[in-house]
Amino acid sequence: MLKILIVEDEENLGITLKEYLESLGHESFWANSAFLAKELFHSKKPDLILMDIQLPDGNGLELCQLFRKERLDFVFLILSAMNDPETKVFGLEIGAEDYMTKPFALKELNFRIQKVLKNKEIFNKRCSFKNHQSFPKRMRDFRATL
Repeated sequence: MLKILIVEDEENLGITLKEYLESLGHESFWANSAFLAKELFHSKKPDLILMDIQLPDGNGLELCQLFRKERLDFVFLILSAMNDPETKVFGLEIGAEDYMTKPFALKELNFRIQKVLKNKEIFNKRCSFKNHQSFPKRMRDFRATL
């Protein structure tokens, strides 16, 4: 079970996503503003964030940058009606694992979440293996000082 923060100002979509993700067994929290998203980010410590870009009191991309400066141990996906290549690339550059344009099917969202989490799990296992098994001790010690 994941703790998922949904940052979406459109009420119908926010409620639908929350209910859908909860039906899959996840604990989800819905924020309809940047202000509430900040509060929930700090109090709930989500594993996954679904972020809209255009919020009534802020920009979702700037919010993502702020969250990434504070923590690296979460996954975020951008869900936006903005479809221009520059915005998509910028979202990925600042750390989004995926960028989905609206409208989208809930089943597609679920598949993308599962794929991102599987890839992250594989990556973490590989990094853990390298850090603990195949690197010589002095190399691990050196990396620990960085």
